[in-house]
Amino acid sequence: MSQLAKLQVRSGTGSGDVVGPDSSTDNALARFDGITGKLIKNSGVILDNSNNMSGVNTLTITSFVPNRMVMTGPAGILQAPSFITDGHFFIGQVGGQPIPGTLTSNDGTVQITRGPGTIDLSAAGENTSYTPFVVDNSPSESLIDFDSNFVASNSIVATVDGTPLTAVPFNTNQATTMNDLATVIGAATGVSSATVTGARQILVVFTAAGHLVNSVVTTGGLTQPTASIINDQAAPFSTIQAALDAANALSAKLVLVRYGTGNYAEDLALYSDITIMGVLQDVASNVPVLVTGTHTPATTGSMSFVNLRMNDATSVISSASAGSASISFLNCNVGVTNGFTCDTTAWTGTITFENCTFSGLDDGLVNNATGTSTVQLLQSNVGGGAGVLITGGALVLKSSTLNCESSLTGSASGQSLQSVLSGITLAGTSVLQASGGILNGSSKPAITQNSTGMISIVNVEIDSNNNPAIDGTGLGLVQMGDVVFSNNANISTDLLVSYYGVDDKRYGAVQTTDDTPTSAFSLDLGAIDNAFTFEISVSGIEGTGAAAIGVSLYGAVRTDGATAVLISTPSKDIFSDTALLAASVDLIVSGNNAVVQVTGIPATTIDWEVKLQSVKAL
Repeated sequence: MSQLAKLQVRSGTGSGDVVGPDSSTDNALARFDGITGKLIKNSGVILDNSNNMSGVNTLTITSFVPNRMVMTGPAGILQAPSFITDGHFFIGQVGGQPIPGTLTSNDGTVQITRGPGTIDLSAAGENTSYTPFVVDNSPSESLIDFDSNFVASNSIVATVDGTPLTAVPFNTNQATTMNDLATVIGAATGVSSATVTGARQILVVFTAAGHLVNSVVTTGGLTQPTASIINDQAAPFSTIQAALDAANALSAKLVLVRYGTGNYAEDLALYSDITIMGVLQDVASNVPVLVTGTHTPATTGSMSFVNLRMNDATSVISSASAGSASISFLNCNVGVTNGFTCDTTAWTGTITFENCTFSGLDDGLVNNATGTSTVQLLQSNVGGGAGVLITGGALVLKSSTLNCESSLTGSASGQSLQSVLSGITLAGTSVLQASGGILNGSSKPAITQNSTGMISIVNVEIDSNNNPAIDGTGLGLVQMGDVVFSNNANISTDLLVSYYGVDDKRYGAVQTTDDTPTSAFSLDLGAIDNAFTFEISVSGIEGTGAAAIGVSLYGAVRTDGATAVLISTPSKDIFSDTALLAASVDLIVSGNNAVVQVTGIPATTIDWEVKLQSVKAL
């Protein structure tokens, strides 16, 4: 054996010389040769003086601590056994904050995923584009663990958030000294509690995220315990804005907001093409993350909000710019106290609410008075109170409810499909198409037509206590077909009205308690010469349900635009229980109105329902 190098090694279990080859690669890791424990050999794995390792072909990890695995530098592939525990995987840093992904195992390969997709780490540049930047404002915690007991003359100084605290001297014994140290830490700014949880352990809970214990240094005495500190941050970012800034810097697409304390009070500066997605408190409660503030949108691209509750006093999204970016809310609860969820006066981009609900007071939802945005409500129930939605673009409702009034200006268009509109006003040349659903005016007109554009209403219920239910002075045609008036049925005589199929159906209701003739329905016949044929169905039921009456009336009325006249005597079919034979139903005229009049029975409550179907000459 020639030129054997000898190395004397201290060992707790073995003894003797370790020998190796007569040459080696600089900085190569030495490996045992055989099983004797005395022979070493060269390797191709290099550990340089800056602690950089190279030459590793495959690294097998048998266990790891979740949330503590870090990979930086170029994209690559990491493999691990299939029993690896799912957790979080950090693939770089932005501003000192790690970039998180979701770590899972799949047939021995660690994957970083975002939603249903998988990021290909082998493709440079793709490793961060679709990685969610995770936000959690849960209070941070620090766990302090000492490797030995304190002794006499020890002096312990803890540093919290960069500020050294008052030195704690050794006091009597280990337990008392630990309690004294916990008391000093517990009084530090930002600390909620500091509790001794073991003979050598203190758990520090902060009031908010972003705090930490930097160090605990012991001096004096014969020995000085060393503190190990685990600072547990719930997520890489404690504010949504910090995550947005970092995501934008790397052109990332998603910011994931955990429930945390439940409320993030931030006025956000939004970036283009980034989705902010909330994580529910838990599946059972279905409570979303609350984001309170007024946010400034990017003017181009797109912005999406998913699974969030977004509230503010006056506006959730606010901009005076003529931005073209699309703004979408999906599965969100939105609303303001007094103003607009989207106060985007001059906006031109599409604004969409899909599967959204409302939690505000006087919220007009969207102010787009000088813009041309398309405002879409899809399976949503939003807006409310005294607010008024204003748009000069388009308003589209599909299977939705808009609880506030709306106003179409300029050349705006409205489309309501199987939806509920709570009072709508048209001006300029704006138009409206409604098919199915309800036009609900409550104490105001269901529709105010002040436009030169056309209104088309088919298979719609009009529910308004106002007289008239359809008002306005616009020159645009109001065309209706199979329309049901559930309360007041009058239409302003200033409007030009026509009917699909020349068929007009209207409904009314009234209650009588005596034999006084009572108007159950009154129809203004308009200000032009015309003739009407009526088919009227009336049902009445006594208050206890013991007796009922049904009447079919057929009659005709003509008008000169000022005074209505019956054309002969209406025909009548009566079907009645004996107790209500004295009740009656008649078609009469009063002024320029055709009136369905019911007459009850003394001391008897009768609830009447009226359906009137008419055909008019002009």
